Amino acid sequence: MRRIESGSFFFCRSLATVTFATDSQLLRIGAWAFSSSALSAITLPASMREVGAGCFAYCESLSIVTFGMGSQLARIEAGTFTGSSQAQVILPNGEEVFAQEFEQE
Repeated sequence: MRRIESGSFFFCRSLATVTFATDSQLLRIGAWAFSSSALSAITLPASMREVGAGCFAYCESLSIVTFGMGSQLARIEAGTFTGSSQAQVILPNGEEVFAQEFEQE
C-alpha cells in the first residue's frame, strides 16, 4: 500500500492504534484520513513523504506522532493537527515539537 486515501478512517472511534510493517512503502496519507478517530499514538514509516491536511485533526487521544528514522518526509499540510494540539510530534531530524506549533504562522 502506497497511500491511505482521504477520509479513510474519519471518525473511527474504535481505532486506537495503527502499525506499519518495517518495509512499508507508504508515501502519503490523505486529508482527514484519521481525523476524529481514537488514535492515541502512531509511528509513520520512513517512506512517508506527505501528510494531508487535517490528517490527525480532532484526535483528542493522540499523544505522540513519530516519523521513522531516515524519513523522506517533505510536506505536512495545513491543519494536520488542528484540535490535537497536545500531541507531541517527533520530526525526522529528531526534533520534538507540540502539534500546536504547526498551527502558528
